[in-house]
Amino acid sequence: MIRRAILLCTFAAIIICSLIGLLFLDAMTSTDLSMLIALVFVLAMTALIFGLTYFLREIHLATAPLRDRLRR
Repeated sequence: MIRRAILLCTFAAIIICSLIGLLFLDAMTSTDLSMLIALVFVLAMTALIFGLTYFLREIHLATAPLRDRLRR
């Protein structure tokens, strides 16, 4: 689960870097890249949300034994 979280967050970071490049390209040329930019942004946010959700789930699972000890 942790590998998947790291993979998705890294993928989101790479997509965000590509998004910044697309924004510069859109500003420098006369082509309209707004739909592509929106799609890349949604993809990046989706990857980040799922990656952080996996991290949160992994933390919850990893701390379960500690929570059990504190309840006793």
